[in-house]
Amino acid sequence: MTATPTARVRDVAVFIKGKKASVTLDSPSDGALPYVLIEGFGGAYKTFTNDPGCVRCYRDDTIVVADGANTGLTSATHEGYLASTLGALRPDRSKINHRYLFYFVHGNFKTLNTKTRGAAVPHLDKELLLDLEFALPPLPEQERIVRILDEAEALRRLRLDADTKSWTLIESLYLRTFCQAENRQSWIAESIGDMAEQRDGSIRTGPFGSQLLHSEFVETGIPVLGIENVVTNDFRWTAPRCLPLAKYRQFERFRVFPGDVLVTIMGTVGRCCVAPDDLPLCMSTKHLCVITPDRSKVYPRFLWAALLFDPAIRQQTASVGGGAIMEGWNSTIIRQLTLHVPPLELQNEFSDLTEEARQLEAAQAESRQRLDDLFQSLLHRAFQGEL
Repeated sequence: MTATPTARVRDVAVFIKGKKASVTLDSPSDGALPYVLIEGFGGAYKTFTNDPGCVRCYRDDTIVVADGANTGLTSATHEGYLASTLGALRPDRSKINHRYLFYFVHGNFKTLNTKTRGAAVPHLDKELLLDLEFALPPLPEQERIVRILDEAEALRRLRLDADTKSWTLIESLYLRTFCQAENRQSWIAESIGDMAEQRDGSIRTGPFGSQLLHSEFVETGIPVLGIENVVTNDFRWTAPRCLPLAKYRQFERFRVFPGDVLVTIMGTVGRCCVAPDDLPLCMSTKHLCVITPDRSKVYPRFLWAALLFDPAIRQQTASVGGGAIMEGWNSTIIRQLTLHVPPLELQNEFSDLTEEARQLEAAQAESRQRLDDLFQSLLHRAFQGEL
């Protein structure tokens, strides 16, 4: 069998860096075209320009993030002007199918993202990108491979759409069940402080400052929970970060119990989850506010949904933040948030329906992971000349 020839990216494409527009517009008037930013990678453009000094990009180009934390992220099918934080690989169509090039660079995100230049702000290593080597079969064979990868990508998108609809279902169920004005008029308004267990530390944040240093974390011991465990709005185990039992004893007041509601209050603010029933001995960090609800008043899953979806809660947090979602919360702010509390029976019905939806999401997550693994396998085989 004849070996598939190989090529480097520089052999089949040129790299073009974007430029900052001297003028931007909110609509495509006066002959303006989309000013392509990373925010527009989904195809929804909010900024436009007719600056002739900008760099054009075309639908066949592979757009690559060239600066910042997302360096190496790719997108395609854009027609407009290229922002200064982006670059474009323009393919030689006589040598390579533009989608074949896109999929190859897309599959090398981790390499491009971790091998950057610059200390403070990461920058794309253009030479590394251009020197990436891959199998380059004849154009008809490239087209066959692209069809396979397109089909696999379509399956992944369908899975993602289903996941989004599951989340929307829970929000719609909450709004429909608890946010009708005629219902709320008969429900008592209580603060989250009133809904928490009436004891010291039922709403808590910390440890703070020098009480707990990163250098004290170990790989085994008592898990320490942070933003990464909450950021998806559902509890997730991540890479272990623990404390020895003896050190944990100093922080027992920050223990997280099954059924506690965890809220992010620094960095990514306002994400929320419920600690699972099988949670082992754990503690929180200063990036979380932990609420132990009084279950004679409020179900944890209802409180979780209220913090995420309730318009009244959003209005209160926005007003505290000066008209926008607050950049940082604290336990005092959360304690004072007020909510109309429905009967426990209604909360329980909502919790049961939400649990069914979450079980569906868990099955979908497994399916999504299998599709992601399949897609990565196809990418690897395609550019090794094995597909």
